[in-house]
Amino acid sequence: MGLAIIGAVLAVWLILLGLTGEFLVDWLWFSALGYPGVFWTTVFAQAKVFLAVFLLTGVILWVNGWVAYRRACSPWVQPAEHAAWQSTGKPTDLIELLPHRLPFAIAAAAGLLAMIVAWAEVQNWSVFLTFLYQLPYS
Repeated sequence: MGLAIIGAVLAVWLILLGLTGEFLVDWLWFSALGYPGVFWTTVFAQAKVFLAVFLLTGVILWVNGWVAYRRACSPWVQPAEHAAWQSTGKPTDLIELLPHRLPFAIAAAAGLLAMIVAWAEVQNWSVFLTFLYQLPYS
């Protein structure tokens, strides 16, 4: 268990070190060329894209999970009777196992998936800027 924690901390530290190094190199390079405004434009564009995609994806995933949870808890939904897997007497449904923790787990899963999607979409910041500040051509 201790070795797994050390490995996870080391992995997070290396990821943060790589991100910080890339940020500093870009900042120094744009500053040396005399274009710090271009650097900050890209940084803010990436932050805005991340935030917009994270919020939109998170809300969509959370609403879907919440609706599915509410439908599963509905009194109109009848559990399957006489199933072989229910004969053990143990709770077999996730809703029966974690009735109060499941909404939190849905929100956490939606947040984690939204973060992964937003992190992947940050690389398309130039596409978003090109769309927002498009010029006519002929």
